[in-house]
Amino acid sequence: MRTKHLFKLISILFLCLVFSMNYAQSEELSKKNTERIASLEEQMKNIEKKFDIEAKGLEIKAEKVRNELKSDYDQLEQFTYIVGTVTLLGAIISIISFYFVFSRKILKIAEQKAKEKFENLFEDEKDRLIELIEKKIEENQLRKSKSILVLTPAGSKTSFLKKFFREMKIPNVKFQKIDEDKIVLDESDLILFNDEDKEFKENIILDFISKTKKDVICFYFGPKRINSGEYNYKTTFANARVQLYGNLINALRYQKLL
Repeated sequence: MRTKHLFKLISILFLCLVFSMNYAQSEELSKKNTERIASLEEQMKNIEKKFDIEAKGLEIKAEKVRNELKSDYDQLEQFTYIVGTVTLLGAIISIISFYFVFSRKILKIAEQKAKEKFENLFEDEKDRLIELIEKKIEENQLRKSKSILVLTPAGSKTSFLKKFFREMKIPNVKFQKIDEDKIVLDESDLILFNDEDKEFKENIILDFISKTKKDVICFYFGPKRINSGEYNYKTTFANARVQLYGNLINALRYQKLL
């Protein structure tokens, strides 16, 4: 009975010893685990810091890459625009060049055709053209060399005739009223009787005509038809202003036949 009680006591002591030892080991293990957890937490914090740093670095690099890509894209877009513009300009220049080359060829052909046509026309109308040129030269000589005396009644106007001779570039023209003294009839190639205002009496005109030399042309300007009898061969007229220049030049041209 005592032995059994002793064994029971020893068992209890042994269990207490084991429990105390396990408790000490558990406490030590718990302390180690706490330190290990703290170390792990520190490492995690360091890893997070490194990750944040790396993430920021990657973000900066990514932003730099995006900027570079955007710059490259802008340059590519600008290059594409330039290429498109140059291509369009090239096309326009090509069209313009083609137009000028084609136009020059057309003009050359047209010039050749015109030249041939003109040569044929000139050959066909050569004599007529020469005649026209000779008449124009003669007309200029008559206007510059012949002298004209304009006789006008005292109350009539001479403003139109003065302007007419000035515009037609006929310089050698003298104006006199019929009531003036010293009217010299034989110093002029043509005597023009200015009767536009219908104040020139016919008998006075005929009297002047009869006093002129054989080679002096008598030219009546007015609404009447003057019959100068034996002097009709050298008497002519113009009943309207539009007839004046042509009839006057023809009269001066005719004078050389008197």
